[in-house]
Amino acid sequence: FSPHGLAFRFASTLYVDIPQPNGAQATLSWLNPETNLWEFQGTAVVVNGRASFTLINHFSKYGINYRGTGS
Repeated sequence: FSPHGLAFRFASTLYVDIPQPNGAQATLSWLNPETNLWEFQGTAVVVNGRASFTLINHFSKYGINYRGTGS
């Protein structure tokens, strides 16, 4: 997500289209450039091919993993 490093004045919701069935769980992490480690940011449930992650406060290098087959 860019511009990389942009910080928001207020926390925002990130909506991501995910090709998974309803009920699949998606996990959001970001790559901390100071530690070079992935840091957990939250989980979301896929509904109609979309997951919403709340309270992100910056653009960065994000990674999304999903598991479960949903319904």
